[in-house]
Amino acid sequence: MDNKILLVLALPMLFAAPSAPKSTEPQFADKLVSIMCNLYFQIEKIIPVLLVISIAVAALVYLGSQLFGAETKAKGSSMAQSIIIGTIVTVLIILIAPWIVSSLLGQDLNSVCSGY
Repeated sequence: MDNKILLVLALPMLFAAPSAPKSTEPQFADKLVSIMCNLYFQIEKIIPVLLVISIAVAALVYLGSQLFGAETKAKGSSMAQSIIIGTIVTVLIILIAPWIVSSLLGQDLNSVCSGY
């Protein structure tokens, strides 16, 4: 019986938010925004290079498959087509993602990341 009363009294303490003292270091949200903005800018710089490499690999796969028999030609052509489709989908995601993030934040993504 006493254990149940103690449990009922202690349960709200588990869910109570601790009151941490205010600190001068950046808050977790600021650090997270900084990390995400840095990641966004790095990906923005690398993606065009990766897309060109992807298209070059697709071209080499297609070219290499044409040197062999009919079955290998079909497989190579299909593989090259898959690489190109994946590249196109990646471009669409890259173009749409900043717009979606901006609409979720309610402000322009460049204005959010301008200080980082």
